[in-house]
Amino acid sequence: MVTEHTIHRDWCPQCKKSVEPVVPDALPGSTLGNRVLVLAAWLHYALGNTLSQIVEVFNYHLQMKLTPGALTQQWQRLQTILEPWYEEIRSQCLHSAVLHADETSWRVNGKTHWLWCFATDELTYL
Repeated sequence: MVTEHTIHRDWCPQCKKSVEPVVPDALPGSTLGNRVLVLAAWLHYALGNTLSQIVEVFNYHLQMKLTPGALTQQWQRLQTILEPWYEEIRSQCLHSAVLHADETSWRVNGKTHWLWCFATDELTYL
């Protein structure tokens, strides 16, 4: 299902700015909807597809013009929105009475990388 929103901007004589309605199906200032963003994030972070593979899926198979830059900007917008929530989880983990920890390593191009996971009964912080 494809949804297109036509947004009309009007000049507000009181605040002396161009104003437009809020689109609930997209992040502020975004040209891509939330469903596209979630699908792209799932393809990348859950399935491990590269950015070029994701762009090819959207451009060829779904007939939707998408560039790597647009997708990266969307993920950065999402990160900006979610970062305060992520830091709140971190703070709650640090102040919990019991904190479980685990670490996992893997090699990328001969270099070791680490992932630390901290969890309580209710929260998980990576």
